Amino acid sequence: MVEHNLAKVGVAGSTPVSRSIFLTLLSFIFFLTKPLFSANHFDETIRQKLRTSYLQRYPSLHIDTIILQAPPHSDSFKKNDTCQIRLNPRNLRNNHGSVILQCGHRTRFYRYRIKGKIGVYKAIHQIKKDRIITPNDTTAATVPFKRFGAPPLLFDEAKRYLAHCNIAKGRVLTARIAGPVPGVVKHERIRCVYRDGAVTVEFDATALQSGKKGDMITLRRDDGKTLRGVVVGKNEVEIR
Repeated sequence: MVEHNLAKVGVAGSTPVSRSIFLTLLSFIFFLTKPLFSANHFDETIRQKLRTSYLQRYPSLHIDTIILQAPPHSDSFKKNDTCQIRLNPRNLRNNHGSVILQCGHRTRFYRYRIKGKIGVYKAIHQIKKDRIITPNDTTAATVPFKRFGAPPLLFDEAKRYLAHCNIAKGRVLTARIAGPVPGVVKHERIRCVYRDGAVTVEFDATALQSGKKGDMITLRRDDGKTLRGVVVGKNEVEIR
């Protein structure tokens, strides 16, 4: 049977050495035709990775398309290669960047660009530092998705934020310029407690600083005297 098969390819009656060479050639051809994956095979997987990562950071983002640019020389990957997709979190600040596909010992860099729109809230008037921002201070808008150093803030009827800086009218509100309202807010009335052994004295005062639980802040009593205390709860300070 072997002789018959070899005869078909013109090596009938060949020596054992010739047969060995022929079988080696067949093995080499089999290796070359071994199932491989082109790097383009992973395009949709990479797009899904990008889509998931961006939507986690920007819940109000609507993605129209993800443009993916493969490397100029994309070698094929073996079917049994273990592949990973790596995206630097810093890239999420922009609508474009690079993503890494690593399969076995091969690494490929892809460039990408995301086109879409994102829902944001803008200040309808100037907001001063350390002021509470409510939905009444904002207006909803949809803008092209480009660069965001921090995620845009989302509002509902009960949501409030504290301005970290002076915010100009029309500026998009993000987590960089405003954040969650702390336990004590500057200029608001607070309850103060002073303890000395078995003696406890309580009085109201005005916070001269904002602070979260555990922060030391300055406050002013109604008689004008300033004191220092530690935030222990919502609008509550313990004098130290």
